[in-house]
Amino acid sequence: MDTTAVTARVVMTSIRLVNFIVIISLFLYLYYTTISQRKYGILYIYIIFERIYVKGRLVMMKRVLMATLCLSCVAFSSNAIDINIPGADPTVSKDAYQNYRKTDADAQQMEREIEKDIKTYMPKEVVGNGELDLNDVIYSNRELNHALDFSSSVFILKEDGANVKFTVPYSSRYGNTEKIADGTPAFRNAMIMSPDGVMAYELRHQPTGNNWEDSKIPYSKLTVDDMKAIAEKTAGVFRGDDHSLYAGKFTYPTVEKATWDVTYAKDAPMVGSLNFTMRNTPTISYHVGYNFMPRKQFSVLKAQGVDKAKDIIMSPLVNYVLPSIEPAKDILSKSKALRINDFTFLTLKTSKMMREDKNNSYMYVYDSDQYREGIMVMPVEAEDIQHPEKIFPKAVRSIILTDKYSMHQPIQFATVWNDAMPSVYMQIKRPKTTIYMLISHDKQYVYNHFIMTYNTNSLVEKDLRDIVQYVETNNNKDYYNTFQSGLGAKMPKDMATVDIKNAK
Repeated sequence: MDTTAVTARVVMTSIRLVNFIVIISLFLYLYYTTISQRKYGILYIYIIFERIYVKGRLVMMKRVLMATLCLSCVAFSSNAIDINIPGADPTVSKDAYQNYRKTDADAQQMEREIEKDIKTYMPKEVVGNGELDLNDVIYSNRELNHALDFSSSVFILKEDGANVKFTVPYSSRYGNTEKIADGTPAFRNAMIMSPDGVMAYELRHQPTGNNWEDSKIPYSKLTVDDMKAIAEKTAGVFRGDDHSLYAGKFTYPTVEKATWDVTYAKDAPMVGSLNFTMRNTPTISYHVGYNFMPRKQFSVLKAQGVDKAKDIIMSPLVNYVLPSIEPAKDILSKSKALRINDFTFLTLKTSKMMREDKNNSYMYVYDSDQYREGIMVMPVEAEDIQHPEKIFPKAVRSIILTDKYSMHQPIQFATVWNDAMPSVYMQIKRPKTTIYMLISHDKQYVYNHFIMTYNTNSLVEKDLRDIVQYVETNNNKDYYNTFQSGLGAKMPKDMATVDIKNAK
């Protein structure tokens, strides 16, 4: 972090983040004590179309979504990022953040193990009678595991004067966003639990002029020694033994007054962060951080030491977050707003959305020779009103398990945080069409905004994604200061199937 960024970032990401980790550790305990194997995360699902095999009986699955789907595994290519920050990897494309589907060694291993175990342990009597197809089961489990443990998180911040969008290459299990009223320069922070760590951001007031926050030191004259001196005066990790601060300044086309830092003290979280302002919001400084969960940190430190752990902490920030940073509101000039209940969606400028009513749901839809755009509005099922954590899993499963939608194609998954409100994003490229889809909900309705394009269209793919992901709500207070479930949250027990290995 930068001087004050360091100061404050250390204060916030040390004090608040340390406290938050205690809470998160409880969630981890509860999470991992409810599943038999992590790699399957309660996702052993026996499926044919919309049926699930649960404890020896077939149960019809209620459809949450009804849409024509498709999506695109985008092939991006660009030069690698060249910057003097720990963890920078010249083999990673600057556009890598745009592909939400992981293809690394861990993801490949997960896919191999799922196929092997299902073929080994699938009850032969179930397969033999023609009720199930192994390829269906393998596909479904593979995609659900990608959703839970190998998806990305997209942050779109536009409230309280903010205007930034960035992507972190980790799934969101749970998150808590707070507006801070404690008299500190920081006025908002968020902490999101991922499989191996915590993603965090903080918004701070940036005084006008050339100084970095409240340090009274011009950014141009800011040194690492300044950062360390300020950090030494703060609370948090620097009260611990053997504390360390690694930090520096850097330049990048989309950010200003940019610094990076890694803070570490014995028996405390190692935290890496990027800190910057943006030309469109010069009076706000943004701080984006990541740290390991205690078990993961201990394992990395024991095996590779502090220097290597520092590189590992900073790697997602420099290789994925930094290239993804852009103004969130730039997409407004390429779209138009559509208000539905308490939500405001963006649509393509050429779309003339017409309302169609069907039973107790309705849909705004537009068709052309290049694309179809729609927003489906469905009441929250009665059983989910008190358990909204079920809505996203149902939506994801509905798409995966319905072959006419997924067509057994690889799906890109992401949790999209429009400020404090989470939504689920899915993108599927099928033989002839591609769909970009965002699922959001409030206490009354589930909203599915999709754009389906023909693969021969001339529309800009990134614009379509940005339009679909952008949502505003008048009820934003309902999402702050409370835990919200992301795409990677544990599936409710009554939606989980039995472990294949223990099936009778």
